[in-house]
Amino acid sequence: MLRLGTAQIDSVVTQALRARQFALWALSPGWDSHDPSAVRDEELFQSIDGWQLFLRVERCAHPLRQSVDRHGLQSRFPVPFLELLTHEANWELQHIQSARRQLSMIGAWAAEHGCRPIVLKGGLAALGRSQVDLNDLDLLLAKEDAERLVAALLDRGYRQFGFSGVHHLRGIVLEGELVIEIHVTLDIEGTETDGALRNRIEVIPTSRGLWRLAPVDHLWHVLTHGVVKHNDRRGRVRDLLLLQHAIAACSAEDIEATRRRAAKHQWSDILRLSLDHGVRRSRGEATDDPFEEVALVGYLLGHRKENRSRVHPTSGMVNDWVFAQLLGSAERRAIWSGVRGLSPDLSGFAPVRRLQQLSPRLGRTVQMGGRFLDRVLAYARAYPLARSIGSLLRRRRRLTEKASPRAMR
Repeated sequence: MLRLGTAQIDSVVTQALRARQFALWALSPGWDSHDPSAVRDEELFQSIDGWQLFLRVERCAHPLRQSVDRHGLQSRFPVPFLELLTHEANWELQHIQSARRQLSMIGAWAAEHGCRPIVLKGGLAALGRSQVDLNDLDLLLAKEDAERLVAALLDRGYRQFGFSGVHHLRGIVLEGELVIEIHVTLDIEGTETDGALRNRIEVIPTSRGLWRLAPVDHLWHVLTHGVVKHNDRRGRVRDLLLLQHAIAACSAEDIEATRRRAAKHQWSDILRLSLDHGVRRSRGEATDDPFEEVALVGYLLGHRKENRSRVHPTSGMVNDWVFAQLLGSAERRAIWSGVRGLSPDLSGFAPVRRLQQLSPRLGRTVQMGGRFLDRVLAYARAYPLARSIGSLLRRRRRLTEKASPRAMR
């Protein structure tokens, strides 16, 4: 029995894996709910805690509830499990509705002021039928237009918080609504110059004043964001649905161009695996789950007491290190490279901020030293966790003979 802290977690995590398998079936195109084996796992509804863990890590309650309703499966769900699914689906729907309200307002402002806000990732899905949960609303604008939009939002009662980065301005939020993150460039590897991207953008025909990336650019952005930038979300159900939505808008030539582009990337194997799996799922042809082990790690981490959050249950530097130690050296190097990351803003720690004002070079050195120390301390905490989880994965592979090594590389 694997223990993390004092909690025995096998039964809860096993239930989360069963719920994931059911969700992958239920959200697959062409799934036949009238087949007697459609809900085929007799132990699917053994642990309400396992279902809650699954729903909060995978963030797919809204589309799953829609599928349950569409296929008339409500009677197959025990009442407490259906209530949990409905509760989580309503939580996600609130985020989607917030995104739609704010996009409508921003689109009207943009049309009046001659700007072209580009709606990214989940925000674009929120405007269509394949809606998924959002933690924030991402937009891309030219820097001058981005600053004008921020000023307009501040006039409407929004407030700024956090720090800006090389690629985005400070977050901006109105009470009761999703956070808006305004990008001035796209922070993905292998992206062409912003000028080339902006020359290919397209109007969103169903929304006034809003734009989107060209389908092939949107696909590349979604793919790299969920595989490279957030490696803990590889194969997560919510991100698989977002990837399928991006694939559906692409031509066969676009998909092949993305496959060639992925082949040149340093994470080529996992990018191509993710893309090909997304293509198979969008056609209803996928019968395997190459990301089951990644999901298992997410459930193991998400079940730890300090991670039982509704938002980002597997995020944080310690969890980043656990994934990096299990995934490989490239992921570990990516964490260390963040030490040198630049930000236009001063430090949030008052003594360092004062030093940056007095001596920018010395202040930056101290700031980098602090980041380095944060990573060292997080690594020390993550190391025993990664060893325990790695040992469990190896035992599980031997016992089940269903290894999926590609998903962890």
